[in-house]
Amino acid sequence: GNLAAADREVGWLRRTLDELGLLERTVLVITAAHGEDVLERGLSGHGALVHEESLRVPLVVRLPAGRGPAGVRRSGFVDLLDVAPTVTDIFGLPRPSPAVQGFEGRSLLSLLAGGPGKAAVLGRTMQERPTYSLRHGPWTLLHSVRSGHTALFDRSRDPGEREDLAARLPVRRELMRQELMRWLRDLKRPTGAPAGRALTPEERELLRSLGYL
Repeated sequence: GNLAAADREVGWLRRTLDELGLLERTVLVITAAHGEDVLERGLSGHGALVHEESLRVPLVVRLPAGRGPAGVRRSGFVDLLDVAPTVTDIFGLPRPSPAVQGFEGRSLLSLLAGGPGKAAVLGRTMQERPTYSLRHGPWTLLHSVRSGHTALFDRSRDPGEREDLAARLPVRRELMRQELMRWLRDLKRPTGAPAGRALTPEERELLRSLGYL
């Protein structure tokens, strides 16, 4: 039902832009914040697992005619941090200064033109003591901060991530675990007290209904 509703709305948007004569002057970027678990591993929803069904989401970029490649697929890794700098570069806008909260992602224009994607991408669950996912090439490493458990999957042979190879491939597991630890060590940490205001009861109820509280 959710997929049908999203498909209908995207179709409506495209048709409307076409009818108004705006489609070939418009950049369309269609993506999703996360995937959805539909009982593949006994859970329904999102945020509690970091397998392929949760992390691999659509990213469709449609440029005006003649402004770039059309009808091509790229297989390199990207993440949602890359969307904002990509849109900025498409319109030739100046990048924000790093001193004023610059982008952490990178523009994907080179990837659209056939360049490589990222070597690896990181994901995590929503819990305070999360499970992290490191995807590097065909390999996925899952590491739980809460339990200390580490799992390793080869997506080229096991796209559903069902066969844990951690015990059989200890060297591969440890190399990727060290890569994950280096990545986490180098993450930017927030400084100072968080800015903002208290949520209203209505906002809290909305977040609760969506499963975030």
